[in-house]
Amino acid sequence: MTKKFKVTDLVADLLAKNGVRVVFGVSGGAALHIMHSINRNSLIELVTTHHEQAAVMEAQGYSRISGKPGVVLVTTGGGAANTLTGILSAYLDSVPVIVISGNESSFHCENHSNLRAYGVQGFDSVEVMKPVTKFAVRIKDVSRIKSEFDLAWNSSISGRMGPSFV
Repeated sequence: MTKKFKVTDLVADLLAKNGVRVVFGVSGGAALHIMHSINRNSLIELVTTHHEQAAVMEAQGYSRISGKPGVVLVTTGGGAANTLTGILSAYLDSVPVIVISGNESSFHCENHSNLRAYGVQGFDSVEVMKPVTKFAVRIKDVSRIKSEFDLAWNSSISGRMGPSFV
């Protein structure tokens, strides 16, 4: 019999294995499962904020003080869009920050009808973030989570440091 697991528990475990002890974030429907998994991980403290931009700014401060990448968790749509100013600031100041955004169902991640939005709040946040991050990706395949997360982490801390968006 195969043991079932939550993919979001894998994300929380990857964060903990990389030494993440604090995650800053704002709750939202598309990020609730990840938030729950992070909150259940005894190694990680979840600090909730009132705005996504504030969460990124707090993660920057944490990174500057601790010398480790700051980590942020937000929901999709407007939640992801609200991180842009903080991400740009981290990019310009070379501060390693990992922003994890919840996502629409994979079914809604393709814009087949050339709509401005798809799904509930979906828009192509990855394309918006690419010019102001060292790495930006939308993970649609569970088997790619660890490798894409590793790429995001390593991109943020190597060379001229900066933010990554997953």
